[in-house]
Amino acid sequence: MNVTGKTAVITGASRGLGAGLAREFYAGGMNVALCARTDPALADDGERALSMRADVTDPDAMASLCERAVERFGAIDLWINNAGVLGPIGMLRDLDPAEVRTHMDVNVLGVMNGTRAYVRHLRGAGRGGVLMNISSGAARTGYAGWSAYCASKAAVDLLTEAVSIEEADAGLRAYAVAPGVIDTDMQTLIRSQRAEDFPSVERFRQMKRDEAFSTTEHVARELLRLAFGNDQASEVRVDLRPGR
Repeated sequence: MNVTGKTAVITGASRGLGAGLAREFYAGGMNVALCARTDPALADDGERALSMRADVTDPDAMASLCERAVERFGAIDLWINNAGVLGPIGMLRDLDPAEVRTHMDVNVLGVMNGTRAYVRHLRGAGRGGVLMNISSGAARTGYAGWSAYCASKAAVDLLTEAVSIEEADAGLRAYAVAPGVIDTDMQTLIRSQRAEDFPSVERFRQMKRDEAFSTTEHVARELLRLAFGNDQASEVRVDLRPGR
């Protein structure tokens, strides 16, 4: 499909899935507006790229990202709230409450802040758009050691569902997307865990031995098909994991 000239905003675009999506979208002819706490993947702004350091937990920073993207490119067709963290990992009884709070600030409030900035833009512009919040299979299946992560991603799913209802009359299509397992720094962190902190760790180590991963290229194609293709999903929750 032809996506040349369309604009996507991606948070958490310095590494992992966010960086991969940024590169794939840019190579396909899209304009990209990127943010991360460190320099995003395409740190040098070009004709079709805008990059800024920003913390998704700051609502003003997300509003600024939106404003700068609109000033540069005129409109935002797709907004992807990708920024997120995995830790703290371990049994809930052992977790530091301050670390849990930080986790929720990034994974839940960060998504809320980005979503709010985007839907306010769409309402003001009087046009529709596509919102994608990156979720996880952990939103739908509990894992010992991942209580914070499972809870935050489940919140992302229902947040997305609520916003899709609130903004349907404004032309918003919203999706909570579980992209599958991609061999990123997050996966390296998972495989480094002790079994007593994360009992399912051997499953992920076996995936590495089998190289049983999805790719950012595949996820990018599927997200663009979902956003701009003719066979758009009717459900808010979209699962890109194999066999789902």
